[in-house]
Amino acid sequence: MNVGLIVAAGSSQRFDSGNKQFALLAGRPVLSHSLSAFLEADSVDSIVLVMAESDLERGREEIVEPVAGLKDIILVKGADNRQRSVAAGLSICPKNTGLVWVHDGARPLVKSAQIEDMLTKLKGHDGVVLATRAVDTVKLVAEGVVTETMPRERVWLAQTPQLFYFQVLVEAHRSAEDQGILATDDSALVERQGKRVAILNNKHQNLKVTTEQDLLTAGRSLKATSEVN
Repeated sequence: MNVGLIVAAGSSQRFDSGNKQFALLAGRPVLSHSLSAFLEADSVDSIVLVMAESDLERGREEIVEPVAGLKDIILVKGADNRQRSVAAGLSICPKNTGLVWVHDGARPLVKSAQIEDMLTKLKGHDGVVLATRAVDTVKLVAEGVVTETMPRERVWLAQTPQLFYFQVLVEAHRSAEDQGILATDDSALVERQGKRVAILNNKHQNLKVTTEQDLLTAGRSLKATSEVN
């Protein structure tokens, strides 16, 4: 059993027009685009959708019901931060889950082909992260002063989906919770366990919708893609 775990429990504080997950993108809610990619991916058997408690009913009506029957979709209440929301999703995954993709619902441009491609990178590793190479030079700064310049050829910008063996990710989250560790992505928790996480170079647009401007950019990207196809 392979599960796609989509996290959509954020507060959308930087999005001025309500909840970004329900904002319309090419006539459909942002979240429905992310869901569609996992519905189309043959390697994904089941989907866990994590949403804020206040959004569960709307999510069921506007996101899940229109695609009912295509795959098993489990709705679960999120928590007070992303890490605990992912943990909530993991806790409800079927016991026979082997692999789990974790994806930000606010990344609506992901494609099913990218989800499938991650499997080819997993061999010999404990996880795979979709990422892009850094274009700008990255500086580490303390109190407004540069302390180190990172070698750009080694710097990657992590995105989602991120793919892991289920038990590896569960144990990484359990350890982080026990030790009071809060990370910005799931890969960081797995890395803390000494596990090997591979990078899959993403050459396609995969922005995270945070502001209204991001939504416009995503719309232009979808339009350009449809015109090419």
